[in-house]
Amino acid sequence: VPVEIADLPDATDLLAVDPPLSPSILGLFRGPAEDEPCTAADGPHCRAIVLYRKNLVRFARDRQELSDQVRVTLLHELGHLHGEDDDELRARGLE
Repeated sequence: VPVEIADLPDATDLLAVDPPLSPSILGLFRGPAEDEPCTAADGPHCRAIVLYRKNLVRFARDRQELSDQVRVTLLHELGHLHGEDDDELRARGLE
């Protein structure tokens, strides 16, 4: 799964779910979980993880906290790839 870095979330991603996502999200998993098939509507790259650089930098107070949060965010989004929901990820300390 490609991992992309973007400065900030795109409005399209934020509005793709109901209720809309917060513009302060740190990362996002796009696409179906790995055990679900991709469809033509998913496009040529049906799964991707995006980390939002400016939101991560704003969240962290120092370099170590930034490094720790990038790790947690990436593991959180990988959890979505594997089909876990936010409650399951929260229970594993990946909020």
